[in-house]
Amino acid sequence: MSLKDLKIMLESFQSNPNFVGELNCCRKNKDKYDIKTPHLDGSEIPNELLRITLDELEKYEIMNIESYNPLGVSADAIEECDVKDFQCVESFLEKLENDIRTPGNIDPIDIYFFVYKFYICDEKNNQENVIYIMRRHNRLKNLRKGFWARFSGGEEFKKISSNELVGIDSQIDLLIYNNKMIIFNHFSFERIFDISNEFIELATKVLKKSELREKILNYDEFVKDLLDNLNYVKRISKLDENKSFAFIDNIPKTKAVVKKLKLKDIIIDENNMFHYTDKSQLGEYVNLMQDAYYETLIGGENGIDFRR
Repeated sequence: MSLKDLKIMLESFQSNPNFVGELNCCRKNKDKYDIKTPHLDGSEIPNELLRITLDELEKYEIMNIESYNPLGVSADAIEECDVKDFQCVESFLEKLENDIRTPGNIDPIDIYFFVYKFYICDEKNNQENVIYIMRRHNRLKNLRKGFWARFSGGEEFKKISSNELVGIDSQIDLLIYNNKMIIFNHFSFERIFDISNEFIELATKVLKKSELREKILNYDEFVKDLLDNLNYVKRISKLDENKSFAFIDNIPKTKAVVKKLKLKDIIIDENNMFHYTDKSQLGEYVNLMQDAYYETLIGGENGIDFRR
């Protein structure tokens, strides 16, 4: 479903008597979430949340939609992927829907992100048409170190306790509908769900391949150094753990690339073993693992595709 279609559907919610808007305030402690769902008195807040969402969808309508790429997204594009691609997102949605909420407030400074849930409850058919909107909380920490105040009675200036205030801005980071995610803010998506943990898990599976261990000397140190660098982890996480590596399978071609491109950090001995000695070599090793070196077909220029 396109953003335009989603916007039209949400606009239809506004006039539907069964429309329900819900605000979920989420606190995160490592990979655990504490969710509070305050009672919203009347329709003002749900309608404001819906207005914010519609305004944002209109802004993004003209942008290209690309498949989610761990390495980043073009400036003129947003991303999409399936919910099932991220177990952490599936688990969170399950918790959001099924956990019994514990009573009590949540300190505004502890709110990490919001989830706006919009739905129309069709009791006759026992189903809901649900859209989730997520937004990281702009906690205004610097301003909270000072104080908030307001004018009262014309000239009187009264301090307001900042601990009682929750600010909801006019942006959204992520939309989930029908098991699909549309990501408006790449950075926020990865922060909300600690996606780096999934990258590390995927990269570790790739690095467990026996072929790599058998061909790279000092392999344990190589793996440790690589997993300490999130940019390299993201690139390795995209590789298929079940496929072989071209740079190992075809050593003569690898040697030719090393020589032609003057990859001084790649050392291959007479037994076709790769010598890893320090972190300065990681970039070239990751490029080889991704088969990222190329030569243009027409101009014959050499280059590196960092988005592979």
